[in-house]
Amino acid sequence: MLQPRTPTAKRARVLKSVLIGTAGLLVVGLLAVSGFIALLGHSFDSSRHVLRNAFPAVRAPKATGVAANAVNVLMVGYDVDAKDAATPQFVGKPQADALMLVHIPADRSHIYVMSILRDSLVPVPGHGQQAANAALALGGVPLQIQTVEGLLGVRVDHVVSVSLDQLGSITDAMGGVTVRNRSSFQNDGYTFQPGTVRLDGKHALAYVRPGTGATGDAGRARAQAAYVRGVLRELLQAKTLLNPAALATVVSVLSPHLTVDQGFDSAYVAGLGVSLRNVRAGDITTFALPAPTARKVGPARVLEFDRSALEQVRQHLKNDSLDEYVP
Repeated sequence: MLQPRTPTAKRARVLKSVLIGTAGLLVVGLLAVSGFIALLGHSFDSSRHVLRNAFPAVRAPKATGVAANAVNVLMVGYDVDAKDAATPQFVGKPQADALMLVHIPADRSHIYVMSILRDSLVPVPGHGQQAANAALALGGVPLQIQTVEGLLGVRVDHVVSVSLDQLGSITDAMGGVTVRNRSSFQNDGYTFQPGTVRLDGKHALAYVRPGTGATGDAGRARAQAAYVRGVLRELLQAKTLLNPAALATVVSVLSPHLTVDQGFDSAYVAGLGVSLRNVRAGDITTFALPAPTARKVGPARVLEFDRSALEQVRQHLKNDSLDEYVP
């Protein structure tokens, strides 16, 4: 004779069904997330412009010890189209309008954005003393990297180049970028007041582009660094990272305007992003490599580095201890 099913047996069947259903939903969810990530990665890898043979034959030595896991990314801003920049020599041979080294320490606790003033007088291999931004025109990205490595004594791990003309599209795709502006200036018919400024696409280019309004080379570098810090702040916010639509929009608009080395692909970017998951806006520091002395060389005005301060930066980069450096 069949025994009636007990309430305990019924609960067990219900619990089993719920667990199976939940597991199925989790599998579907994981597949959807994986598919979305794969789609983003494909979008980035297929849209970016790859600079083959980006690095020079003569390199700074690889870092050792704790600094071996630090990352140095050279950011180059220029005024040619991204597709034309995807060659070692850059069609049209532009000079760099912005030069920044982004240093990410081994413990991934911070991001340092260091501007190299474009009129700074530096040794350019094979060309003697030149303005720092002239290396791009004289020998393309490889020579620009070699020049920066020689100046700072550390190896550049990756290079990211962007045309300043595209900052409007990039800014609008992100829904705007907030910068902390240090001093009032005018450029291209726009006035930027001190304090917090929200930039849309039409204002972003005027804010960062070379001009007389941004109080010369140092002021222009500060504005460019403030913009980069604002972009990083936007990207690190949960509203971007956790919003698939927002993230997809940023990737689809940003990647076609980037020219990067071969190793800077979606897998690398994703891994780096995960390692920086705890970094917030307050963990981003911007400063300029000290170059306080100006003098004339022919018709040009150049800046000469504070040698003592330059050596301090070199040592802190080498030792991965920029947290101890006070600009």
